[in-house]
Amino acid sequence: VVGSASDVAIGSANWPLMACALQPPAPTLTGPRLVLRAYRETDAQDLQQAADCANVAKTLRPIFPHPYMLKDAEFWIQFAQTKYIWAVTLEDRVIGNVGLGLESREWGFDDATPAQPAQLCAEVGYWLGEEHWGKGYASEVMQLILAHLQGQAMTFSRSSSEPRRRVERRRASPEVR
Repeated sequence: VVGSASDVAIGSANWPLMACALQPPAPTLTGPRLVLRAYRETDAQDLQQAADCANVAKTLRPIFPHPYMLKDAEFWIQFAQTKYIWAVTLEDRVIGNVGLGLESREWGFDDATPAQPAQLCAEVGYWLGEEHWGKGYASEVMQLILAHLQGQAMTFSRSSSEPRRRVERRRASPEVR
């Protein structure tokens, strides 16, 4: 599964403070098979190889380059250092990417109060190299992200594609639906 994105709504009476709790650098998250960690300069070649695939690129936003060159990987590694972005690794080799984009859902209607704050949302976006599709890695990535965000009073919107919904159903837990 690639190019999946879900909205994670994170609400709190002090939502700006919660945003600070989710500031970079993203911590290392370890699962049964995968490790989500910060990118290293030495990841450039693995990242380039995993990302240089037309089937990956066509499922992502148009800004994602194809062909994906080594200079694109080097740029991304530097860019990711100041964001909440992880390298998805298997046996310490990059096989994909996952990130959280935080934003306020303040619509400017003056209805945000301490009792009803503006909502902080995080878009979870990820992709995996094509050779790693269908192995349950996307579900593991989402389980790691959800465990990391546990206790943040989150809700999820529905994804728009069937592959994305299958991953959401597999990673859903009673606490997060």
